[in-house]
Amino acid sequence: RSAPRGGRQHAAAFGADLAGNPGKAGRHRRFIPAGVVGRASHQYRRARAGQLAGPAQTVRPLAAPTAGPSLDLLGEQHDDVRSAVVLPGGRVLDRGQLRTRVIAAAAHLPDAADGRRLVHVPLSRDLDAVVAHLAVLAAGHVGLVTAPDAPQDLLDRWSPDVRATGEGAIPFEVDRGGPRHLLHDGLALLLQTSGSTGSPKLVRLSREGVLSNARAIAASLGLREGDVALTTLPLHYCFGLSVLHSQLVDEITTEPDYDAAMASLGA
Repeated sequence: RSAPRGGRQHAAAFGADLAGNPGKAGRHRRFIPAGVVGRASHQYRRARAGQLAGPAQTVRPLAAPTAGPSLDLLGEQHDDVRSAVVLPGGRVLDRGQLRTRVIAAAAHLPDAADGRRLVHVPLSRDLDAVVAHLAVLAAGHVGLVTAPDAPQDLLDRWSPDVRATGEGAIPFEVDRGGPRHLLHDGLALLLQTSGSTGSPKLVRLSREGVLSNARAIAASLGLREGDVALTTLPLHYCFGLSVLHSQLVDEITTEPDYDAAMASLGA
């Protein structure tokens, strides 16, 4: 959703609840972006419910999606010395250093060409968690972003193929065997809602939506190099995550620690 013309836009990519009962979807589950909804998907759901019968009403299975391109918010410059992250104690990582960490973490993930994985990312406000999140996007997989203390029933229901550990040396734990899910090539993230108006739900975010959302925020707020964003909001919800994305996509410095930010500002 976006604000009226001239207002702030900060949630353009977020909407459309993930429909269906994942617990009964079988070993291979299909995640279809909100825009890919029409007669084929409607007939597919009816067929799964046993409402279609007879040869004249046969529904062809949906084709397995191919691996989609990656989402690299940092760009392709390996020697970019512009500041990207301010760490506790005032230490600064430039964009090139952050990108190097993201590439190293992504190397621990399976090749998306062999099948995209659903990767559980318990996203806390620390560098290793943020690097893991960016690595999942850059490697072309799909992130299941949750709070650090995600309920076990959620993980049991969606059964991720890979889990981010939050440790730099071994950033991911990968299950043996191939991927368990058929993931649409436009899907980038599954993000949990807060549940303030009901039970929490997973929201589908497309690759294009994430990128457009970040750029729209940066343009609406007039963000520029030298601005510092405080990541005081939880990164596993859409508002906090959009702050992170909008800073990185437009080369803005991100401050992942509130106390360090206040110290650097002399407060």
